[in-house]
Amino acid sequence: MCRVPISPRLTGRHPKPTRCRRSLDKEPTDAPLTALVTADTVTWQVVAAVVGAWAIAIGAAAQEQPATAASGHAVGRLGLVTQLLRSPRWLWGGAITVAGMILHLAALTNAPLTVIQPLGISGLLVAVWVSARWRARRLTRLEIAGAIAVTAGLTGLVGALPHDTSTAPRIGDTELLWLSAVIVPLSLVTTLSAARMSPRWRAGILAAVAGTCFGVTAALVRVVAHRLPEDPAQLWHWRTAVAVYLLCVGGLLLQNAYRAGHFGMSYSLLLISDPVVAAAVGVVFLGEALPGTVPGAVVATVSAVVTAAGVAVLARRARAPGDRPLDPTHVPTDPSVKEYHDVRPDVPSAGPARPVVPGAADRRTPNPHRHRHLPAGRQRRGLLHAPARHRTGGTWQ
Repeated sequence: MCRVPISPRLTGRHPKPTRCRRSLDKEPTDAPLTALVTADTVTWQVVAAVVGAWAIAIGAAAQEQPATAASGHAVGRLGLVTQLLRSPRWLWGGAITVAGMILHLAALTNAPLTVIQPLGISGLLVAVWVSARWRARRLTRLEIAGAIAVTAGLTGLVGALPHDTSTAPRIGDTELLWLSAVIVPLSLVTTLSAARMSPRWRAGILAAVAGTCFGVTAALVRVVAHRLPEDPAQLWHWRTAVAVYLLCVGGLLLQNAYRAGHFGMSYSLLLISDPVVAAAVGVVFLGEALPGTVPGAVVATVSAVVTAAGVAVLARRARAPGDRPLDPTHVPTDPSVKEYHDVRPDVPSAGPARPVVPGAADRRTPNPHRHRHLPAGRQRRGLLHAPARHRTGGTWQ
């Protein structure tokens, strides 16, 4: 019970203001408890996002080789999907990717986009390393430096962004309509025009547009997941259909980006465009905050510059034609990519050619397995494929 003060007329002095003991016990402990629960929830969601990013990275590295070996040149055709579905390696890589995406979407339920989406960059070094190991080659110092620069840059960017989870994500139908009117035509135009680009540009643009689709999908999933407990009918809202469409188109564009042969650059641009677009949608449409202080803005700017430099390094050190494993039965799917065992210099002979014996092997056909110890640069220059010298009519030719 609360004490009732004695009247000042009887004591001659004014009493000190008193409070109920219940309020004194409740007020100091209520706010720290709420902050502790919120911090613990965000911590578990950050851990889930990092584990999901590593799983997505391993799955992407597993899917790169089947996507590169697929035949055809068109982008967005259904025949590519049927070829990939017949590859066991692509299927189990897709299963790992789906598991990572489930963890990522679970982390988006109560955490802001500006925190969760950039955490996907933590899988870049894992993806580049796994891809190199499966191709039986070592990472160069430039590749390691570029991957570390991208990882460090986006880590600083995550630290500079505010981590406020109190804002409820809301997006109106009008805003969603304008957003869909920009993203859907962009994905269609990219799909139709990517086949006319060079492999390097094709890989970069397709990966960037795929990341854009994934970023918008993450924003829509955050809105639907936040409102789903109150209104289960959100699953049948047309924003869910837009999210599913962007997810499918983004996955198809990403597989075509892997086919271009520049995995490090493609995956880097994917991991940059995804959080940038998601954070932009979160700030413009969902009411999330940007750094409000000068030091935070400086850290965010420097981190963005470091990230861009790392991507430039990875783009410059994109996979060369000689990085493909030595396989005499391999046939390149892209006519613009000339591989070392496909180049046979046309050397004119000094005399009549030796008659070819039926059934005998052609001496000019190279055996790439004989020269594994030599650098890939000498192999690509065609120095190992000069025609064999043979004696005809007493003279060497």
